[in-house]
Amino acid sequence: MENLPINIRQSINKFVNECNKILGNRLKKIILYGSYARRRLQQFIRHRYTSVD
Repeated sequence: MENLPINIRQSINKFVNECNKILGNRLKKIILYGSYARRRLQQFIRHRYTSVD
């Protein structure tokens, strides 16, 4: 998770903390899905901001 931007890490940490408050020790894991989890977002950002038009 250290490779994530700080704002994303903070959001995930806040979400995990809230889930822990609600579920306690019943929470076993949280799985991130979507383009960011598949690294496509990183590829998109890299391409978008390094491409020359």
